[in-house]
Amino acid sequence: MKKLIAMVIVLGMFLIAQNTYAQCNPKNVMIPFMTIRGNVLCPDGSIPTMVTLDWFKVDGVICADENINWTYPFSGNGTYDLQFWLDNSVDHTLQICVTTECNIGGNTVNVQGGFSADGMTPGDCNAVTDYPLGTSAMLAHIVTPVQLSSFTASAL
Repeated sequence: MKKLIAMVIVLGMFLIAQNTYAQCNPKNVMIPFMTIRGNVLCPDGSIPTMVTLDWFKVDGVICADENINWTYPFSGNGTYDLQFWLDNSVDHTLQICVTTECNIGGNTVNVQGGFSADGMTPGDCNAVTDYPLGTSAMLAHIVTPVQLSSFTASAL
């Protein structure tokens, strides 16, 4: 009986530890949320009529829609706001995929993009950026094949 109780306690502690370091935590007042904000521009420099978050991944796992807050437009100048809950006491990797809708020459063009390694070259939706432990603010960029969008991330 003592062994069974000890195993249950160890298993419980393991599950709590796994939840603490989960890729994308549920909205929780005990863990501060992180925010990524940025501008999205069309290839001609205009503001997209729509930017859709296709998905957001932490450590290769897609965050459920109910565990993130996505707002576009966040302000009148084409910015978005993405909030997610993350334990930043360990290293993580982030990936994002957005689709922009732009009116170019009277035609609606949809373009997908993700994080860019250098802020200039197109970022694939599967491109990965590091989110080192202890990070409370970082600069990241999303570049679609035909546009550059600048993003800043910080903990609020």
